[in-house]
Amino acid sequence: MPLAGLGIVLVAGLIAMLIANGVSSSNRWIDHSVQVQTRIIELGERLATHDGALRGFLISKEPQMAEELRDSRDDIVLRLRELREKVDDNDMQRRELDAAIPLIRQRLLYGERLAAQRRRVPLDQINLSANQPSGIPLILAIRQHLGRLFATEAGLLAQRQRQAQQRTTLLSIGLAATVFFVVVVAYLTVTEARSRSESIEAAHREARAAVLAARAEMQAREQVEEQLRQIQKMESIGQLTGGIAHDFNNMLAVVIGSLDMARRRLEDPERLQRSLASAMEGAGRAASLVSRLLAYSRRQSLAPAAVDPNRLVGEMSNLLGRTLGEGIEVETELAPDIWPTFVDPLQLENAIVNLAVNGRDALGGRGRMTIRTANATLDEDYIRTHPDVVAGDYVMIMVRDFGTGMSPDVQARAFDPFFTTKGVGKGTGLGLSQVFGFVKQSGGHIGIESEEGAGTTIRLFLPRHAEAEAAVAPYEPVPLGAPTLSDGGERILLVEDDDRVRQFSLDAVRDLGYPAVAAADASAALALIDRSPGFAVLFTDVVMPGMSGTELAAIVRAKWPEIRILYTTGYAHEAIARDRLLEPGAEVLLKPFTVAQLAQKLRDVLDPVHVQPASSDVAS
Repeated sequence: MPLAGLGIVLVAGLIAMLIANGVSSSNRWIDHSVQVQTRIIELGERLATHDGALRGFLISKEPQMAEELRDSRDDIVLRLRELREKVDDNDMQRRELDAAIPLIRQRLLYGERLAAQRRRVPLDQINLSANQPSGIPLILAIRQHLGRLFATEAGLLAQRQRQAQQRTTLLSIGLAATVFFVVVVAYLTVTEARSRSESIEAAHREARAAVLAARAEMQAREQVEEQLRQIQKMESIGQLTGGIAHDFNNMLAVVIGSLDMARRRLEDPERLQRSLASAMEGAGRAASLVSRLLAYSRRQSLAPAAVDPNRLVGEMSNLLGRTLGEGIEVETELAPDIWPTFVDPLQLENAIVNLAVNGRDALGGRGRMTIRTANATLDEDYIRTHPDVVAGDYVMIMVRDFGTGMSPDVQARAFDPFFTTKGVGKGTGLGLSQVFGFVKQSGGHIGIESEEGAGTTIRLFLPRHAEAEAAVAPYEPVPLGAPTLSDGGERILLVEDDDRVRQFSLDAVRDLGYPAVAAADASAALALIDRSPGFAVLFTDVVMPGMSGTELAAIVRAKWPEIRILYTTGYAHEAIARDRLLEPGAEVLLKPFTVAQLAQKLRDVLDPVHVQPASSDVAS
């Protein structure tokens, strides 16, 4: 009898295993349906992104919009290929997708034609009628195909979920039957040998305890892992916050202390000048810290231009010599056929100097360092191990030292803001993070290789700029001279909602020789112009309570078209472009600014022949 019962148990267990395999198969098909639906949703999102980028390019004609248009088109092609592979097992879905693909390609070609036409002619000369064949009707047809495709997959998902539920129920019954027969066999076995029965029962208790212990261990491990992730997140935030607070407190101490000393030294001009100079230096360092944080977050203001890497590195020899000291020997290896790149030359110089200074510190102030340029093509094999990089041609600038090197832990955190291995007061920890942000914002890639005791190699990969290969103009910084004073008589209307900034700006404009009046908001400014027209420049903040600076400027242009407009804002260039705060071509003076910068910008606005379009402060 016990042997017959054991046979029944084995049969029941075999049936349960077969049902379990069926449940596993159903779950795989459910996962397949979810993936298909996800691909359909992602494809719809990419199509919407493509249309949004197309509208943005048609309106602004900005390179950033053109790049986003290309990226979204590539994403759409990729999503179509992935979706085609996913639905290849279903004839109905394959036919539906095959019907949608030509329509999507037609939409992409339509976008390319519009973009090409926009590059040649103004927007008002382009036919943007929504009812043309490639317009709204085509979009609706694509949505219908994708909707039917999604609905079909939703039906399959529901069917598969029901099938999985049924098999799960059968599995539960099978398991229950198996347990039942196990109990019967155990009972029958007890009648023959009580000792064997007790052993079997003990084994069952141990098995159940092991399962419960395993579950408890898994839950405890998940809790510990979640706590660890939170601790790491808070540690990163704490490090960033602490670094900002530390540096800003130091800078504010200089500014506040120097201004307090200046107040006490009003009768001693020489000491007063020293205190004011210290205050300016501290405020400048605070502005520099903000610039570095913007660089790390890829929100700094850049002025890209075509750059010859060999010429830039060669012209930096004197700067590096003064910065690194006589104990560092710098070797340069410049590729003879180097490609040009399109980046901010000043920020590229800063990046190379940052890397060189880090190398000097790793060498202890004495040793050999190599700076090399080369052409590089990052192919698909490289992209597979670096998913954040786009395949293509790049200009490579390498800075290598033969110093102490980095441990794997230090190397993993090398680009974190405010992370430094240097002693207190010897580094802010923002150098490499600033380089990282600049390279990423420029569309490039940065790689680091280091070994303890063998030195560190950092490579900057900057996109090749094929359009500039015929001729690349060297970067020449504009010398800063004395403030340009008023030519006489141009009246300025200043609009600023912050009382302290308004007072400073008003004093600065008047010190430059311009007759000026100030208003705290747009309504007061319009009232001033109505009472006393004839202003030469409207100098207004962008973001203000009530009516914004751009809305004020639009009203002023409509009624007094001869008035020039100059905007000021604390937003970074990228934020201005991203949030569409200003129209393309607007003149902008970014806060904080000096009197000399204000003077130059006012003359640029009043004398348009002095404006340099390639380096304008216009949001790009």
